[in-house]
Amino acid sequence: MMIDFSLPESGLVEVEICDVSGRIVYSMEGNYASVYNRVEIGKGDLPSSGIFYYRISTADESAS
Repeated sequence: MMIDFSLPESGLVEVEICDVSGRIVYSMEGNYASVYNRVEIGKGDLPSSGIFYYRISTADESAS
């Protein structure tokens, strides 16, 4: 699974993957540049197959 996103300014980003019940099944954070970014999450990082939602959060904003 790949998640692409752009940031208006560089900073710390938290990426959370949730299952359909809202339980966080994967979480990571790192510093990203104020440009186009891509996070790659392998099949082995997720507990099973199914439908997942993701949330990307910075100090100022959050998007799902």
